[in-house]
Amino acid sequence: INKVRVGMGRTLKAAVLSMPTIKRPDMNIMSVTGSLTRKLSANPYDLVQHFVERTGGDGYFLPVPYLAETFQEKEIFLNQKGIQELLSKAQDAELYLLGLGSLIKDGHLMQFGMMNDDERKHLEENNVVADLMGHFITQSGEIYREGFADHAVTFALEKIKNKHVVVIAAGKSKADALLACLKTGIIKDLLIDESLASELLKKLGAA
Repeated sequence: INKVRVGMGRTLKAAVLSMPTIKRPDMNIMSVTGSLTRKLSANPYDLVQHFVERTGGDGYFLPVPYLAETFQEKEIFLNQKGIQELLSKAQDAELYLLGLGSLIKDGHLMQFGMMNDDERKHLEENNVVADLMGHFITQSGEIYREGFADHAVTFALEKIKNKHVVVIAAGKSKADALLACLKTGIIKDLLIDESLASELLKKLGAA
């Protein structure tokens, strides 16, 4: 494997930081999501640079916000030739390492001002429980695309449904979000901690 695409998140970043240094100058690493902040150079969960430092490979960033402020702004970003080329490259990979977001009040979308409380409540009222690459997932595993929920500046999840997608997550608060995302059929493998695994088993009635 030499083409790796990465999302973002606290647990995913911690996993990358714990990687040993290896010599893989052939590795091609690219972000599949934009920055959590409007100052695009100040993404607190950036993973590409850490991957590059540990492998010696080439890294590519997606110079857009994680979520656009409006659908029109999203379209402006996606219509730029440079962004289209990067997103095309992002879909051409063997491995995708993604973080998992939930709608808890101290989650990254609320923490960094990408979503306000009214928007969070609207999503909850429509049974949305998860955020995967900026796409919002309902309890039944459907992708919710109404209004604010359709502002992700990236490609559709369906584009990688047949790729090797690994989600790395931790904490029992992510159980509902993980169950919802598993129902999409996107995820092929999981790396989770004991507390999340235990809570997952409880919700599935196996513990």
